[in-house]
Amino acid sequence: MKKILSIGLCLATSLPALAQTDTESGYIADRKGLRYDSQPLSLRLNGALLLDGDYRDGLYQQTDPLVAAKEAWETELRRAELSFRMKFMGWGYAKYKFNVTDDGELETRDAYLGVRLGDKFRVQAGRMKQPFGLERSISVKNQMMIERSLAGTALAPRRAEGIKIAFGGERLNWGAGVFQRDIKDSNEKDESISTRITWDILNDKSNHWHIGGSYISHNYNDTMQRIRTRAEVHTASKFLKSKKMLAEDQTVMALESSFTYNNWLLQGEYYIGDMTSKSDQIEYKDIDQEHRGYYIQAAYTFNKRGHKYKKAKLTGYDSYKREKGASDGDRIAKGSWELVARYSALDAYDSVEDNGFAAVSTSVGVNYYFGHYLRLMGNLIETDVTEGKYADLPARAATMRLQLQF
Repeated sequence: MKKILSIGLCLATSLPALAQTDTESGYIADRKGLRYDSQPLSLRLNGALLLDGDYRDGLYQQTDPLVAAKEAWETELRRAELSFRMKFMGWGYAKYKFNVTDDGELETRDAYLGVRLGDKFRVQAGRMKQPFGLERSISVKNQMMIERSLAGTALAPRRAEGIKIAFGGERLNWGAGVFQRDIKDSNEKDESISTRITWDILNDKSNHWHIGGSYISHNYNDTMQRIRTRAEVHTASKFLKSKKMLAEDQTVMALESSFTYNNWLLQGEYYIGDMTSKSDQIEYKDIDQEHRGYYIQAAYTFNKRGHKYKKAKLTGYDSYKREKGASDGDRIAKGSWELVARYSALDAYDSVEDNGFAAVSTSVGVNYYFGHYLRLMGNLIETDVTEGKYADLPARAATMRLQLQF
């Protein structure tokens, strides 16, 4: 871990000096990463190092009275990743991204090939994010809060292997695909079909407003499933759980909207999930689970050049400004503060059998951007469990992140 930190710090301190540099050989180092641009081949290298520290209290620290409580303070290497992108012949592209885990293992996150069909259609195959939801589509590096919301982590799908087709127009953006991924502790596969569609009602230089919807259908092949979440603190255990069930399939629908106006940003999603059982087994007959969740998130940046949406995704924070009298090529990075607040809820409680949980989380955060390459983040989180095993027990945490990227 020390070696990874050293490499990251060296990159963070050296890249600003290289920014906006173009050599005769075609190599470029700027905000888009390390690049080699030529025809017919273009290569790009990006990396990120995320070091987290969490202070936990209550349920975030201990959920089982028979087990010793975790230490209140814990640090972890949340992400140490490199990604390689390639474009060739104007119509083909590829991406490979891997993460180095705490124990030194390599974890493949993205690995796919794609083809552009004209200006607006794309087809890609491999391991990738499934087209579903606004929050899940945003990279961890670009999130305004350290962790995703209660409902987003529990109901939105993870990366999987499959084939996706996407359309990107001036206002309409759409994607759909078929995917499969291994089911933990089983020889079966989670086979899914997912789609997401968004429409830009407003999209100009300073303001943006889009609405959208997503749908996914999982085939769990009669394996044991449940809803679990760490409640927005990654080092905590998954103490919020629904009852296990022999699941046949699950469907999740989500509605989303986001709005930016100058320094302000507002976004939210509402999820509806339904998990059904294997109906031909008497002990599971007529048992299913319904899940509901949502979040609303607001942010204010003290720099008008803040977050932007592109193709229905939130892009990285742009802290570059052009001083008076300077050309576009002489823009320099300016540090800026950002304030964030989020309210999220998830209901996975079965009142008939008195199992599962219902909870709400309230989070506030502050971020400071040291230009493009370095960011500090801090969040305060309080979760109230309103139904279930841990109802009315306290859960509070303070989380921090040092983020280096190029």
